[in-house]
Formats: sequence, C-alpha cells, structure tokens
Amino acid sequence: MDRRTKKELIKELDKWSGVIAHRFDMGGKHERLVVETEKGSRFVAMSLTASDHRATQNKIGDLRKVLRELGAEKD
Repeated sequence: MDRRTKKELIKELDKWSGVIAHRFDMGGKHERLVVETEKGSRFVAMSLTASDHRATQNKIGDLRKVLRELGAEKD
C-alpha cells in the first residue's frame, strides 16, 4: 500500500469518535489496517499494489463500513 493511501485512511480515522486504536499489520500476502473500538476490533485488508486510481476511495469506503459496524460515530 502506498503512503498516500495510508495517509488518507488515517485522515479518515481522525473524523470518527470511538476509535481506541489502529495499526497497520502484515497478514499473509496483504497489509491490514486493524481498528479497535469498545465493541471489539476488525481489520480492512489492503492490496500491496493498487489496482487503479479508485483504490484509495474504495478502501476508505471499506473502512467506513467497518467503523459503523464497530459502533464508531462520525464527528
């Protein structure tokens, strides 16, 4: 995953309350963004090579879905 995508994901995380922690891990062949709230933790898997210019926006959408499932609220 490129630096721009990581930067955009972290910027998105800053807009949500209820996020206790986050970290980037390697899981097999993919990098993961692990997000933790009071309800638990989940991860968003990310390809190490972006498919096209929409990849970052797609990952932000995946992250938002996970955050809503974990009970986080957008500020």
